[in-house]
Amino acid sequence: MTYAIRITDPGIGRTLLVSPGKEAHLRLLEDGMEGMAATELFVETDPYADGSGGHPVIRRFGERYLALTGEMNGEEGELRRLICTMMNPMHTLDMEVTLDGVTRTIGVIPCGRPAFRQANFFTPTEVYLPFLAPDPFWKDTKSREVHFRQSIPLLTFPLTFRKGAGMTPSYYRITETAAVTNPGDAACGFDAWLTAVGGTVHAPAVCLGERYIRLQNALAEGETAHIDTRPRCKNLEIGGERAFTFHRDSDFFLLEVGENRIYVTAEAGLEHLSVKLAYTPLYYGI
Repeated sequence: MTYAIRITDPGIGRTLLVSPGKEAHLRLLEDGMEGMAATELFVETDPYADGSGGHPVIRRFGERYLALTGEMNGEEGELRRLICTMMNPMHTLDMEVTLDGVTRTIGVIPCGRPAFRQANFFTPTEVYLPFLAPDPFWKDTKSREVHFRQSIPLLTFPLTFRKGAGMTPSYYRITETAAVTNPGDAACGFDAWLTAVGGTVHAPAVCLGERYIRLQNALAEGETAHIDTRPRCKNLEIGGERAFTFHRDSDFFLLEVGENRIYVTAEAGLEHLSVKLAYTPLYYGI
């Protein structure tokens, strides 16, 4: 199995690398990874009135507990200081894990003291590092972007049959619908930027089926609205300032697993609306 684990503390800018390579701080021991696959599942039921069976009242993924066990690779005094510095429960660390060619990330909190063990003076020191991920889902390392626009090539000048020669002008137009594919294991939120280009856009909206997020105000030329639908991060900003000028029936919906047909509308000025959407798929494991 090929692996690489990079743990970074954004607050102090330090990184702990766990891999088989020479530059690694730690090398995993056998069965030295815990919690990379499925996390705990919690299901509770209440009995039906007739006493037979029950109906689910709680169905959720539990917090993810992870642990690494490896041996030190390098000057042990320096590595001990690095590990103790990074195992700070007041900080949230970024853990990037690559297993067999798949790379995903998760936010983790040190949830126990690092344990250092050495059988004798002639063997490398073993280290045990426990972590807790409050959000149990793994994420892609980069967000995916969808632009609601199309460029249609018109002609090549000068006329040539040689690939790469000449110049191809095109016609730029806004498209109102885009297919947004979520390849993950769970519904995920997204960020949308709505910008008025070349004119005013009145009451723009981002929609999925009958669900929508609609602004009640107009976007002036060059003005941008930022919509965030991620759970616990839901927000609307206009011109960089937080705003509450969205329709009361707005639903800050998520992107379901599979294909989502997202479309944009406006009461007026739709031809001036430029939209970019970004999202990061979520996964149950690596």
